Amino acid sequence: MPDNNASCINPDLKHFKFLTSRQVNELTGIALQTLANARHRRMGIPYCKVGGSIRYPLADVLKFMELHRIDPEAM
Repeated sequence: MPDNNASCINPDLKHFKFLTSRQVNELTGIALQTLANARHRRMGIPYCKVGGSIRYPLADVLKFMELHRIDPEAM
């Protein structure tokens, strides 16, 4: 029986507190342009902007991915 609470995120990455757009792209597979478009529309993963730097809190990235997780066997 599958564990419906299983995480799809590698726990080794949890030592990072904030991620760049490129790191979010590598972690999630979400294209850099898609991340930029979502920020422009004020949608998607919450982020912080300090000066010209964009950083995504890891906790928010993980939460976003878990909220969008689909388990075909649970349907």
